[in-house]
Amino acid sequence: MPSNPARNIGAYEQAYLSSDFEATQAAMRKRMLTQLLQAWQPRRVLEVGCGAEPLFSHWSTFEQWTVVEPGPRFAAMAREHAGTDTRIEVIEATLEAAAEQIVYHQARNAAARRSHTKTTRRKLRESGIDCDTLPRCRWSTS
Repeated sequence: MPSNPARNIGAYEQAYLSSDFEATQAAMRKRMLTQLLQAWQPRRVLEVGCGAEPLFSHWSTFEQWTVVEPGPRFAAMAREHAGTDTRIEVIEATLEAAAEQIVYHQARNAAARRSHTKTTRRKLRESGIDCDTLPRCRWSTS
């Protein structure tokens, strides 16, 4: 993660961990957010900035949980909390950097799907199958 003078993540982590106020705030946020999780029952969760203790430690009814945490210490703590749970991904980056990665991978995956669709349609045509005449089969190259 590139250094940004406007964002001293290390200093923030240190202040967060040493402040009594932050512990109080974190407990209040966790209580409020776990109540929302209980009410909404989401399957996929994006947690931005998990601090010293990620919310997945307090909520287990999910299919996929992604943590985006710019602080190396907090990201390491989140990975430790996640253990071997394959439903949890911890990304050590700012939200902006993580979003750039996601957009890149989505574009790459879309291109791969288009290529796969074209190849599949060509192979079916070579086998004498006209995809456009198959019932309940809609093909899209977009």
